Amino acid sequence: MNELSAHEKFLRGIPLNPELAALREGRQQELPGAVQDGLAGLQRAPFEELERALTTQERLHLKEIRQEQGWPVLQRLLERACKIHVERAILLSEADPLANGNAIGQAWAYVEMFKRAMAEMNLLVEAELRELELEQKGEGG
Repeated sequence: MNELSAHEKFLRGIPLNPELAALREGRQQELPGAVQDGLAGLQRAPFEELERALTTQERLHLKEIRQEQGWPVLQRLLERACKIHVERAILLSEADPLANGNAIGQAWAYVEMFKRAMAEMNLLVEAELRELELEQKGEGG
């Protein structure tokens, strides 16, 4: 039997490569090797005192980070990651919406969770910086 052309595979809904197959099945995309290597070296610091308030020194560090040029870059990367989740959800929605109902719902739920996590993190940062301002006004006044 003849091998199907890329066009025939497309018309039959057959993924053209493993990346498209993974995307269609809703599996997480592999990150480029260099990114995976970099992430593998990172270890999450233990936070024994997760619930304690930030110290003044920690708030000062947060203020410095917020004012650095890297902060907008970080925000842009977070927005880009969110956009990737949106594009994935759209692709799933366009492929076969009736057959992929659960996967589509899950993809859009991840988009919303990601957006909410980003917004909450930014709100936490702003709240801590307001606390620092209040502390500094109390010391100076």
